[in-house]
Amino acid sequence: MDLIIIIVFIILILSCMIAAYVPYELQPLATQAGFSKFSLRFFLLRVQKVPIKYLFEQYIKLIDSDIDIEFEELKKYWSAKPDKLESTINIIINAKNAGLEIPINEIDKYNLNETNSLSFFSVLKKLKKFKITFSDSEIFELINSDINIDEYFQCITNAKKHNINLSEYNIKEIDIDKINAYINNLDEVIKLGSKPDLIIESNFSQEIKNILLTNILQINRLNINISEKELIEIFNSGINTTEYIKAIELLQSEKFEGINQKKIKEHFIKGGNAAVVLDSLLYAKANQAEIDPKILFKIDLDKNADLQNIIKKAVIPYEIDLLEILPVVLPDGIQITPKIKLNIKNNINAYSSYTDETVFFNMIYDIISDEILKFKTYQDVLGNIKPIIKNTLKQISSKIKETENTPFFITNLKIIDIDINSDTLSEIKEKENKAKKEDARLKILEANAKLQENMSEALKNGSMSFKDYQKEKHIFGSFDNDELPYSD
Repeated sequence: MDLIIIIVFIILILSCMIAAYVPYELQPLATQAGFSKFSLRFFLLRVQKVPIKYLFEQYIKLIDSDIDIEFEELKKYWSAKPDKLESTINIIINAKNAGLEIPINEIDKYNLNETNSLSFFSVLKKLKKFKITFSDSEIFELINSDINIDEYFQCITNAKKHNINLSEYNIKEIDIDKINAYINNLDEVIKLGSKPDLIIESNFSQEIKNILLTNILQINRLNINISEKELIEIFNSGINTTEYIKAIELLQSEKFEGINQKKIKEHFIKGGNAAVVLDSLLYAKANQAEIDPKILFKIDLDKNADLQNIIKKAVIPYEIDLLEILPVVLPDGIQITPKIKLNIKNNINAYSSYTDETVFFNMIYDIISDEILKFKTYQDVLGNIKPIIKNTLKQISSKIKETENTPFFITNLKIIDIDINSDTLSEIKEKENKAKKEDARLKILEANAKLQENMSEALKNGSMSFKDYQKEKHIFGSFDNDELPYSD
């Protein structure tokens, strides 16, 4: 009995040894993975039915890359995500090569794949090169953005030269072009011998700082006498500095009576744009129009006013149709409606005054109607279009001189067509046709009377027989003296 127990015990020990024995072909891998020739751990792997050779190979890849990891950690990851193990190991190796230690149980939170992990570690190398510190999350944020990474790091390098802190920017919202523009403008200003400390050290946004630096370059180029301090004060007054500089430039290059730098500044502070006013004055001057600058300064403060369009319509004539014209009834009974086009210019002096355009156009209608009514027939009207227009323009000009707040000046008037009332014209034609028919009937009766007279005379002098007389009378019908205009 004791012998049997001993034999069973020996067999059991031998079985365990056989199960725990690492096959010869796996021994090199097992040794590298830290397994002995006879290993209980190996026995447990067999019991758990895991791909031992595959796990050994992946584990060795990590060990060879000097990555500190327990075999059990690797097995645990494989158990949870068997399909991702090899890809994850390659990512961890990429991280190690860049000097970044990422535990296998944390790698998935970055949502990396083998491709973007290379970008991640490329960024990390650049960070080390430029001696810039980014958190891991910032690196991934940069990778997942649309930013050109090389341009971004070059931008950071340029910014560091001027002690510009880009940490205030959200990576996803950063605009490299604007930052580079700011840095380039800063370099240009410094090259001019200026150090814009007030702008750099201000609490203005990067965008505002860049505008002010651009203004300094404009001031220098145009040789305008505005200091950095004054420029900031102008900006703080709520003035658009770019438009202000433009206005000063115009003031220096052109002569504007009664306008100086103080007037321009006051106008900007009131909410106007003196640059637009000066531009408008130059436009008027180029078109030989004299306009009081005070009027334009006043109009420009009207927030609903489009000064450039207003000045254009006051200087350059434009064409409109004279609408809602009533028919003119001529002495011959014909109703005609002239179609009129006007070339007008706005009276800029009346812009702020109350002007009734309807009254103005009614005046024109009344004048042209009176001119048309000087003629009796529509044929006379059609033959005298030019005199009608000439006299109408003359009277309009006279009327406008008598009115202070006329909304428009008339530069030309054209009658492009005349509508004749078709109903009235048809009635007249009908009367004309009726008269023509009556005239024809009278002529026939007169002819018959003349014929009767001739025949009667022939009968009396014997040149016609009574038989022939009756025959002719039968042919032409009876002669009814009541229809004749006269009888003998």
